Amino acid sequence: MQIFPFSTHLPTALAAGLIKAVLSLCLAHSFVAAQSVALPNTIANDQKEKVYEQPAYRWRAELALGDARLPWIFYWDGGDTAWTADGALWVPLSVKGSGDQEFTLSWPYFSTYVAFQKQGAILKGLFRDADRGANYGIPFTAERSQAALFPGSAALPSDVLPFLGRDWTVSFSDAQGQSPAAARFEYSSDGGVSGTFLTPTGDYRFLQGAVIKDTLHLAAMDGSHLFLFTASVQPDGSLSGQFRSGATYRATWTAYRDPEGYKADAEHQTWETDSQTPFRFCFPDLQGRIRCLDDPEWQGKVRIVQIMGTWCPNCLDETRFLLEQQARWGPEAFQVIALAFERGSTAEQWAKGPSRLTAALDIPWPILLAGPADKQAASKALPALNAVLAYPTTLFVDKQGKISRIHTGFNGPATGQEFANFAQTFDRTIRQLSGLETPQSGRP
Repeated sequence: MQIFPFSTHLPTALAAGLIKAVLSLCLAHSFVAAQSVALPNTIANDQKEKVYEQPAYRWRAELALGDARLPWIFYWDGGDTAWTADGALWVPLSVKGSGDQEFTLSWPYFSTYVAFQKQGAILKGLFRDADRGANYGIPFTAERSQAALFPGSAALPSDVLPFLGRDWTVSFSDAQGQSPAAARFEYSSDGGVSGTFLTPTGDYRFLQGAVIKDTLHLAAMDGSHLFLFTASVQPDGSLSGQFRSGATYRATWTAYRDPEGYKADAEHQTWETDSQTPFRFCFPDLQGRIRCLDDPEWQGKVRIVQIMGTWCPNCLDETRFLLEQQARWGPEAFQVIALAFERGSTAEQWAKGPSRLTAALDIPWPILLAGPADKQAASKALPALNAVLAYPTTLFVDKQGKISRIHTGFNGPATGQEFANFAQTFDRTIRQLSGLETPQSGRP
């Protein structure tokens, strides 16, 4: 993670007292999970929306992250489609069987899947990533259950929950050093805790969890991120805990109440090194044709250049956002050109993810194969920029081919107000560059 300067402020004694009081109150409440669920009628790739009416069985899975277990909820009735929630969206997962005991469950956007066997009422197998090779595997077990994501959790009284609000300043520490973030924790409708972390390069997306005794637990499993956070309240009212990601990554984190909150400057982390020289690039598309920013078909248009990777959940959030904005503003307002930096070492390997994502979301714009999923390689591929610090990074190019704005990272829908703020500034930028006053339909 990047190292950035940050400051912290210790909470008041009153805040610390409230935290201790709430945690003791939590033990007096019980949490009951929803007993049934219907398959959703709004799915993540809404360009192919269907209506499903049959109920699905609820499964509670655990993935072994070393000495800890990451919980995950999904729904599957034995057919060829399972479902999992990604924030407010429901994502369809493809299920393929070999006989009646061996199955693979695959995400529509990523190279990840679960290979499992049915052993009586239990599912056992491995979470795998085709991009990482045959040696990568995280043990997976699941059983049909109505248990909470974190069994033993207590319902939290929303009127006094001290975790609420984006006023925690966070420091993550790992072998590379320290990196700052902000945290927001909110009371969720099921009686638990939801939240996210905002970092200089984007957010940690949708985290769901609970308080068990004196410990906060948060988890995310979206097919790419396998995140598990724990933290306990310290005598001074701060939080201190562990962060696990995937099979091997470990970090510690601390958080202090800070009314100002940590704020990253996404508009000034990346810049053009030579504004006098026209910005230009040329990369092959998925059909192998070389496409350049100044191709005749794109000249005279507002262009949004998305530096991304299909392995990146924050890039997926931005892609969904751009699809919505393209539908709102219409095809004449701007042209999106995605530059994909993908896992693998050949163009054939790089093309797999963009081809999969294009089909899953019905993406209308070109995705160009710009290189391997490495920030240094991306920086070399785009020498007009000081550096590529984050996926995604978004360049707004005016009709004359000049970069007018660069946004580093992406704070997606899990961040709430930050996401809404980005949508508003996006609209202002499109109005300024395109000359259009209003979108064709809808609001940001």
